[in-house]
Amino acid sequence: MAKEVDNSLLLSIIDNIRNNIAVVDSDFNIVHVNEYWVRFGEENGIETDFNWVGSNYLQPVEKSANSGDESAHVVLNKFHSIQTNEIDTFELEYECSSPTEERWFSMQVEKIQSNGEVFLLISHRNITKEHDIICLANHDVLTGIANRRAFDEFLELEWYRCKRSKFSISLAIIDVDDFKSINDEFGHDSGDDSLKRIADVLLQYTGRASDICARYGGDEFIVVWGNIDPLQARALGNQILTEISKIEIRTADGKASHNLSVSIGVNSIIPPNANIKSFILQADRLLYLAKEQGKRQVVHDTMQLRSDYQNTISGVTQRC
Repeated sequence: MAKEVDNSLLLSIIDNIRNNIAVVDSDFNIVHVNEYWVRFGEENGIETDFNWVGSNYLQPVEKSANSGDESAHVVLNKFHSIQTNEIDTFELEYECSSPTEERWFSMQVEKIQSNGEVFLLISHRNITKEHDIICLANHDVLTGIANRRAFDEFLELEWYRCKRSKFSISLAIIDVDDFKSINDEFGHDSGDDSLKRIADVLLQYTGRASDICARYGGDEFIVVWGNIDPLQARALGNQILTEISKIEIRTADGKASHNLSVSIGVNSIIPPNANIKSFILQADRLLYLAKEQGKRQVVHDTMQLRSDYQNTISGVTQRC
């Protein structure tokens, strides 16, 4: 028969785990921290005799969110989802740099129950070395721009930011027309060269912190612009279409043949009028419509989007 483990042994185990660990109650008041948590606090300016037990974990997170920390906003949303029983666990990677060192951490939160009470086990692990490797893994090898994984992580953060501020967010899906024919006729090297040059164009139109361009798979690219007027997003889509149409497809011997053609679907919305999945799906539908209508064009449901945008902005202005 297995021997029961007492609380002192469990706490000793937690204390010796090489992560910064805190246990908080349902009100986010800290009930226990391990030795590595205390040590990390001291290394970052917390007084040696500071008593962590009884302090509220949520308060500094809210302070960071109010100062514009997007990761803190995501954490607050995740905590809310735990409180409403939508999720029991979550994980987040975030930057926590010191004045002398760039650092990245992984935060893991697990809901646990003991004697009818709910607690959260919160763990922070330094992943700076791993993050350097992950940075390489977040970029598409061929084009050098972000890959799908990096895009998904970025979109979640930007979605929450626009949702909080009632900003419009726009997404464009760009697909190369007849890309298989390019590979078949001119070879895969020509096809790869075309994709690289498309990525170079997209980088020119995603220079803000609220923008990203990524290779979404094969000959498909995706762009996000945060806090942008829907009509401006459509204009950017048309500019991208024009610039890409100037790219000449090169044969194996370097000679130019004809120019590239792409189709683009652009979707704009002010969260939370939809969720992220449906937001991307609608842009994909608009891309499909661009293909059906003859390719080499941008499709963007501007009339309704413009109306929704103006109504929302008007409402925000009246409240201000």
